[in-house]
Amino acid sequence: MNRIKQWPSYFIALMLFDLAVFACEIENRPVRSREQVGPGPYIQEGVVGRVTTSDDRSVKGAFIQPKSLDYPRQPIPEISILSDGDGRYAWPLFPGKYEISVSVEGCQRVVKHVVVETGQVVKVDFTLQCVTGHN
Repeated sequence: MNRIKQWPSYFIALMLFDLAVFACEIENRPVRSREQVGPGPYIQEGVVGRVTTSDDRSVKGAFIQPKSLDYPRQPIPEISILSDGDGRYAWPLFPGKYEISVSVEGCQRVVKHVVVETGQVVKVDFTLQCVTGHN
């Protein structure tokens, strides 16, 4: 008799598992774009750019974080990313409105607003005001 009472629990658990797998597959998107130039991953939709200092030096390891401004909010694949050795970054994002912030220790945080359209890769460069001696 206990097995019959547990059946709804098993069924609900199976449905939740299927839903989780389906949700993960939605975010599994190709990362290629003929429009993007330079090193790094290629994306079809999202933002790419470079982080530099006011004296045009690349900023390696800048903390880049998007925030969806849409309602309901667009899902964002990762919480944040870091710029590479040349200060470049590429981030696949769903079409929508975003606030992109860049920060690194010793520099002022910079925030920009961007709209990603279907099939569009938006170039968003950041210039940071840093204290002397930042690499």
